[in-house]
Parts: sequence; structure tokens; C-alpha cells
Amino acid sequence: METKLQAVRTRKTKSSTPKWLNYVCTAREVQRKKKEKLQQQKKKKTTVEEVEEEEDEEEEEEVQQQQQQQQQRQQQQQQQQQQQQRQRQRQHEERRGIPRVLWGCVALSNVAHGAR
Repeated sequence: METKLQAVRTRKTKSSTPKWLNYVCTAREVQRKKKEKLQQQKKKKTTVEEVEEEEDEEEEEEVQQQQQQQQQRQQQQQQQQQQQQRQRQRQHEERRGIPRVLWGCVALSNVAHGAR
């Protein structure tokens, strides 16, 4: 008889929580799981957004590199044009027979005499 009473007592102690509390706990667990799923979905969305942002940044970097290359090309072209102009001027001066060094003196003398 005592063993049966002990068995009944242990059964009662095992399920000492009332049924309504079990339902509340399971409902809370369900809500928690739903929140976790939502957070995971948000993380997935953010990862997708992050990937898109990274792609956008890469595209912007490519565009900037292309622009820099174009600017460098333009600068090179301008430098070449300036060099060509200088060479033309030197050739022209040499044809006239006046050495390059003396042009400064000629300019100074023209200024001194009032010529333009």
C-alpha cells in the first residue's frame, strides 16, 4: 500500500504544473519561435540588401576608375598637344634664324622701344 501511495505522490509531483500553465508556456514558445523566424528572415533580407549594396559599390568603383582613366587620357592628350605646339614654335623660331635664347632679349628690347 505504501508503494502505491508513493507512486501516486510521485505522479502528482511530476505533473505539479497545472494544464493552463502548460498551455501558456507552449504559447510563449510558439511566439518565441515565430519571432526567431522573423529575425532570421530579416537577417536574410539584410544579407540580400548588403549583397546588393556591395554590388552597387563595386559598380561605382568601376565607374570611378573609368572616369579616372578618361581624365588621365585627356591629360596625356593635352600634354602631347602642348609639346607639339612648343616644338612647332621652336621650329618656327629656328626657321626665322633667331636663336631661342635671344627671344627674351628681343622681347625686352621691343618693350623698351614701345613696340608690340
